[in-house]
Amino acid sequence: MRFGRFTFKQPAHQAMIGPTGVYYVFTFDLGASRKYEQVAAKLLRLGIAESAITAASPQVIVTPKFKQLLHNKHKALKVSDFNAAIHRGSWPVIIKESIRSPSLGRSVARLAVSYYASRLLRHKIPVAKIEPEESIREDSFTEKLNADLREAVDIIDDSMRNKLMYRGLDHAIDRKMFAPGYLQDNPFIRLQLKPFQGNISGQTDGTPFGNSKSWIDVDLVLYHSGIAQLCFSIAFESSSMASRFNATSAKGVIIPQSRLCEEILKPYVRSISGSLNDLSGTVASDIEGGSKWWTLSSTETTTLSDIFNIYDAAIRYSCRIRNDATWFCYTLICIESLECRCRSRDDWMVHHKKELAGLAARVGWHENISERGMQKFLPEDLFETVSSSLYASFASAVRINWSFVGSADEVEYSHVANLHDLTAISYSLAGYQQAKRLDRAIRGSMRSSRHLDSQVEEFAELRHGVEVLTYGTAREIAEHVDSSLGVPSLYQRTLTNLEMKRDVLAAIQAKRASRRANVTAAAALVAAAIIALPNVDDGLKVVANIDTSNGVGRIAAPLKEIAAQGANGTWMVYLAVLAIFIGVIAIPWSSRRRTWNRRVRLGWRWPEEVTVELSDDEV
Repeated sequence: MRFGRFTFKQPAHQAMIGPTGVYYVFTFDLGASRKYEQVAAKLLRLGIAESAITAASPQVIVTPKFKQLLHNKHKALKVSDFNAAIHRGSWPVIIKESIRSPSLGRSVARLAVSYYASRLLRHKIPVAKIEPEESIREDSFTEKLNADLREAVDIIDDSMRNKLMYRGLDHAIDRKMFAPGYLQDNPFIRLQLKPFQGNISGQTDGTPFGNSKSWIDVDLVLYHSGIAQLCFSIAFESSSMASRFNATSAKGVIIPQSRLCEEILKPYVRSISGSLNDLSGTVASDIEGGSKWWTLSSTETTTLSDIFNIYDAAIRYSCRIRNDATWFCYTLICIESLECRCRSRDDWMVHHKKELAGLAARVGWHENISERGMQKFLPEDLFETVSSSLYASFASAVRINWSFVGSADEVEYSHVANLHDLTAISYSLAGYQQAKRLDRAIRGSMRSSRHLDSQVEEFAELRHGVEVLTYGTAREIAEHVDSSLGVPSLYQRTLTNLEMKRDVLAAIQAKRASRRANVTAAAALVAAAIIALPNVDDGLKVVANIDTSNGVGRIAAPLKEIAAQGANGTWMVYLAVLAIFIGVIAIPWSSRRRTWNRRVRLGWRWPEEVTVELSDDEV
């Protein structure tokens, strides 16, 4: 720190960081043959997913229960209008709405008859006068009823507005990050799954499920390749950087208690041949968000990886996916501000560079990192701005907003910028998982030509995958993550395996072609020899006179029976020769089965749309 002409060195101190958002991206494979539209439709239909949006369309798709929610909203508005019309005595409105909604009209009509009958009787009977207080009570009841109905409508609107805004933000970021031609092919579907609530250290004030931050958002991305990504978003409070080392790994996030809904838990317990009664927890009596919620606790340590396994099992069981459930997790840590004594980026790097290297490399012994280790553990800054930095390794990435609390040059924090980086990194991770699957598939099918063309096409798409990223430094970020994961060497190995497979298949096909040519030539010679007989009928007459009781004559016994049939026997021989010729020459050696792509309806589209536009400042 400089003061006038003098420079004062900051004493050693811990790195203190402000609020931190951490994204845990689990990447796994649902199978190359799995139709991602069918998976999305199933998850929406079962209520595991609440909403979805495709890459090609901004319209939000919701679970079927929201259709009933919209119906209830319209019904509440009609009841409110009916009630107001009756109170005003507006018969044209009453009659019009009764015709449009007969069931509602009958219900309100009964109330109206009862209401006006009581008023009429009060006017006819002198002793039953309407007191001013009673009239006021009637007006206040009507106003309260309308207010309650409008409040219910507002709750529905607020709930859906949040979902529409979040899905609209996803679509706006995709439009900014990817080339338009890539999105037109609808390469992925984004779904918002049912969230869960966790009592996580460093996130709440110590009270179980004490604040709104204890709700963990769960987002699922389904790619057309069959690769899927499940992302958990957790917000941590201010703390020392050392206390966040555990948060760099999903297995380091301890969750003593959690709350999950039955839509997730039912398929999970069925996947392990159990029932909800086997769970170590309690179920709430109240319905919250349209679901029943279980509070789970265990004597064993529960981590975020265990929560992922529950969601993964629920998805696989619901969609009948039986392939191997292998996955890997990548962590993106986004630090909003810095709260230690340092007041500049250079000053902070002098005092806390080792701590940053430990956070980026996911090691807790940062004090012992050597200079050579610093070069290995702390990757280069991928940003070219002075306001923020991104350090990405093969297992995690750290994004720092160089904003020092209390300093004059505090930098504004942008959550949208985090989502830009998350999108680029997630796209790279999906390509890496797909490349590993392709390499395994090629090595496991060296002698099969069935999928060779599709494998070559898939490899070509993967090699040029990052070219669809067209915004800012997104391509550089994806390429850096690819390099740290060893994707270039994986591509080289896959290319070598493809070339080797082509050579093996070429040798096999040459051998089969030679064998096929020999069989065809032999069959043609046999057919030509028989057809070239000057007279089949004469030949059969010769056969008829052969003694089949002994010697080689026994071979002609079947033909002798045919020769005894005269002209019918001659015709039978012609048909047999023709069948042999067609069977060997005309019938193709391999049959191809045509497959039809059946269009899948994902779910019910919410009729209202929200368009989110990102400004150039939200980088």
